[in-house]
Amino acid sequence: MLIRLRDISKKIHFDLFVLVLNNIFVYSLDNQSGENRIEKILDLMSEIKQLYDKPIIAMTGWPDDPEFESIAIEAGADHFFKLPFKNQQFQDAVISCPINQK
Repeated sequence: MLIRLRDISKKIHFDLFVLVLNNIFVYSLDNQSGENRIEKILDLMSEIKQLYDKPIIAMTGWPDDPEFESIAIEAGADHFFKLPFKNQQFQDAVISCPINQK
């Protein structure tokens, strides 16, 4: 996934990443538990933040853990939403993200 993002980023300028975490599939040779998959997705989000230094809005319908928001923020998300969410909250988050025009 990250390799594809690198290739795409050479052609397209990104201002913001909007990640639906439960729609990210991380493939590996070993059979992954749900918990291991979450860790790999959070690691991917951290790599995206380090590589691109752009705002990240993360959203997910799982896991159903009240502390997951703080875990996602710690991994690099600037904003976090539990699905479903109110459109106005999302719009406010997008507006509040610093956008660097290059």
